Amino acid sequence: VVLGFLELALALKFLSNVDLAYHWNWLDREVFLALWIAIFGMLGLYLIGKIRFAHDSPLQHLSVTRTILAVTVFAFVVYMVPGM
Repeated sequence: VVLGFLELALALKFLSNVDLAYHWNWLDREVFLALWIAIFGMLGLYLIGKIRFAHDSPLQHLSVTRTILAVTVFAFVVYMVPGM
């Protein structure tokens, strides 16, 4: 699931490159950053167990690795907010 969120974010990055090359002006900087903030915010919520999908079991506790990854993702989201 984490790699799925990363794949969505990177697909937007490559779509942004095509958008810049062909001058479509669909994904300007603010839209791109807003979508990345939303994607990584949802990834952070998934990592702490607030968002669950159909195949996920409920989390009894957070592992150290998952907690560190969630903190890193939320720090990245906070880092991107001033760029808007």
